[in-house]
Amino acid sequence: MNVAEMKEIRKLVDLVVSASTKAEAEPHAKRLDFVVAQARETLDPYFAGKLREVATCARSASGRVSDKTHRLRVMENKWYVFENH
Repeated sequence: MNVAEMKEIRKLVDLVVSASTKAEAEPHAKRLDFVVAQARETLDPYFAGKLREVATCARSASGRVSDKTHRLRVMENKWYVFENH
């Protein structure tokens, strides 16, 4: 995975988690799912799974949720593992 792909994924993740509603996040989440699916084809299965978890956690943290800080922390931890492989 190249730097441009990593930046696009991170940008989409940020757009998803910063959306004020789940509906607002949905178009970005769909694009994120698409980009992640493409990227996973070239990754080691472990890191492909971590990337999928990042997308899932980002979607979970979007909008107004009661434990947003915790969800963001979990997502950031998974991103850290993925980014530093």
